[in-house]
Amino acid sequence: MDDVSARAEERTEAAAGSADDERESLFLSVFPLDSSVRVGGVAAASKDNEQFARALRVRLHVMRGYDDLGELTRRAGVPLVNGVFQLTDLSHLGSRDRPRKSNKQSSFVVDFDEAAVATAASSLAERHADPSADQVVEFVSDYIERKTYQRAFDIASRVAETKSGDCTEHAVLTAALLRRFGYSARIVLGLVLLAVVEPEGEPRVMAVGHAWVEYHDRKQWLIADAALRPDDDVAEERTGAPGVGKAPDVRLVYLPITVMKDESVAFGRALMDEVGVESVLRVELDAVGQP
Repeated sequence: MDDVSARAEERTEAAAGSADDERESLFLSVFPLDSSVRVGGVAAASKDNEQFARALRVRLHVMRGYDDLGELTRRAGVPLVNGVFQLTDLSHLGSRDRPRKSNKQSSFVVDFDEAAVATAASSLAERHADPSADQVVEFVSDYIERKTYQRAFDIASRVAETKSGDCTEHAVLTAALLRRFGYSARIVLGLVLLAVVEPEGEPRVMAVGHAWVEYHDRKQWLIADAALRPDDDVAEERTGAPGVGKAPDVRLVYLPITVMKDESVAFGRALMDEVGVESVLRVELDAVGQP
């Protein structure tokens, strides 16, 4: 296991080049985005993420050779047409899948039965004997002290040991702790549309590759994201998102492309065989209604 992680880490460091900044951005995988001026106005007027999502139309330009966008195509029921995926009203992308037994079990990637994760869980239990999902998210955001893009796709126990990483590390540790405290949880990879509404000036809109967690509350799958916490007073320092900590409002819309199904030692190969975020070339975003 150490050899696998070491080799993956070497590949990541080689790809990242020389990066000495301790506060590297989690937004290195920013996608080319064409956003109309109306999107900023809708972001500023929206009261919450769902209201913002309802007013959006997205066009994703996909690489040749792909017939669909995985989970996003399945949930939306919209096909790719000539390499373009278009969806209006992004508020209906929740999953209706029933939880699987594996969503509560320890695995190679989500190894919540390892000592390092158990130690982290004990620290969480000292704060909250029976933590809610939101409390797990808050704990993970605090626990991962070094926000860096230098880690590979580390497994949960490695994240618990190093206390460092980007969105993937936040996701695996969140999933591990949620499962340890009895939740069904799974890792999701995709795109996030993020609008930062500044006190002055036009809202800034970004499309970023991201990883997060979906957990089941016995009624539906909900999002748990410890890497992006715009309601946090020090979110900029914790996430690396430029200006998030200083902005009064942030809107997030999640576009799931891959639900991680293979959590074995071969998870890397399995992800390569799935339709992934890398298939998206460019994003076009427009507003089709007012909140």
